[in-house]
Amino acid sequence: MRRAILSALNLAYRTSLVGAWSRFLDAASDPDRAQERALRRVLARARGTAFGAAHGLSRARTLADFQRAVPIRGYDELEPWIDRVRAGEPSVLTREPPLAFEKSSGSTRSSKYVP
Repeated sequence: MRRAILSALNLAYRTSLVGAWSRFLDAASDPDRAQERALRRVLARARGTAFGAAHGLSRARTLADFQRAVPIRGYDELEPWIDRVRAGEPSVLTREPPLAFEKSSGSTRSSKYVP
């Protein structure tokens, strides 16, 4: 009886993964298209945020546009944005409030708050 229940649970779990597996295979078959869709989702979610407005993300259409608007930067450059979120200001980095802030330490400074 226990074996039958475990087999049924295993089958149900594997069946629940079919959609995700199908999406993965679709993305893997055309990674450029998958990355373009992912970028469009990121840009759409940035609309209505202070960070998106300050960086002109509503005008970004391509990866090159995004890279020009948001160059790679360190924590020090992002800290003022994170501090605003920590202070309770809504829609700074994302439209959704962070679930938590993880206090992290690294080799360059004593502590960092990562939303």
